[in-house]
Amino acid sequence: MLKGLDITHHDPAELKAVNRLLADEVRALSLKVEQHQLHGANRNRFGSKSESLDQLNLGLAEE
Repeated sequence: MLKGLDITHHDPAELKAVNRLLADEVRALSLKVEQHQLHGANRNRFGSKSESLDQLNLGLAEE
């Protein structure tokens, strides 16, 4: 998206437009990182468990 971006440092309007473009790109990438981290945290928290229902029921039945 940013490849081939040719700006002149003499045009303030162009610099502002590039600044907005870069800020939008940073926001989009930050959102992707946050979503990826949340997905990983949820996978660790709610992923498959080593205990099966049979093991849990056996422990309750013995007591």
